[in-house]
Amino acid sequence: MIAPIVHTPTVRDDHRSKTICVPHFLDTCRDADLLRRTGADLIVRPNIARTERAVFDLIDAIASSSFVLAGSLHAAIVACAYDVPFGYLDTGFVDIPFKWRDFSALVGIGTSFCDRVADARTIYEQVNRPRLRKPALLPMLAVAPFRVRLDILLKAYHHDMQQRDSASTHHGEPLKALLRQGDYSLLALAEACRDPAAQADKQASIGGEPIELSTHDDVSQPAVGTDAATVESDGPEPAISTAETGSEHPDPVSALPDILDAPQEAATVRAESAAAGEHAMADSSEAERGEAGSGTRDA
Repeated sequence: MIAPIVHTPTVRDDHRSKTICVPHFLDTCRDADLLRRTGADLIVRPNIARTERAVFDLIDAIASSSFVLAGSLHAAIVACAYDVPFGYLDTGFVDIPFKWRDFSALVGIGTSFCDRVADARTIYEQVNRPRLRKPALLPMLAVAPFRVRLDILLKAYHHDMQQRDSASTHHGEPLKALLRQGDYSLLALAEACRDPAAQADKQASIGGEPIELSTHDDVSQPAVGTDAATVESDGPEPAISTAETGSEHPDPVSALPDILDAPQEAATVRAESAAAGEHAMADSSEAERGEAGSGTRDA
């Protein structure tokens, strides 16, 4: 679903306005048979080389088409991400039905399988298109099990605002200005880290107040509603509550502080907890030795 903010597809003339069928990578049916059964213009196999270029070529093929009949769930997800109409291919066998229902629930559509492009397109236009609701990207990146680059976060924020018809310009200075209006400044901090002159005095502006930063300082703030018990257990979990925003669509900006620094903060909390535990055990052992010595003298 985040593919559009990572890769801008190149329109392929050989796939432009074509209906394509993307079978499961284990499907052994011949292309000629699939073309006859599905009525698709082209068969696009997901069995590709393990290279970045091959992945982008496949994305370009899907994004260039007019309709995708997907026996591969990944093909349906990519089509949905790039706003290409899609349907699910029925070959008589569906691998792991739950994953298809799970994705359908995520985007608000039904789980219908068809063996022909014409039927799948009818279902999409009459049933699924009116119900389709793609999720915001920034909240998904907020719980990603890896560190997300700031430029990707900015693109995700801009993408989400466009989906809400709240942004009409490319992400850049207007978005930076918007983020700087908060009581923290991730951008100022990130720019300071990249600027050798700024690194010399190790300062960043947070809420307009200059503070001293070291390479080990943690400037992240817990998300709203995060208490100490939550942080001490497994580290902060950047959650965005719809109850707090009063909206069906959470405010993506509120996720930004924890996205960048949650891994470091969690590691710091775990290290401090481990150190505190070691000190407590040492103090307990010392006290026990003292009591044992006192008991011996009394005897």
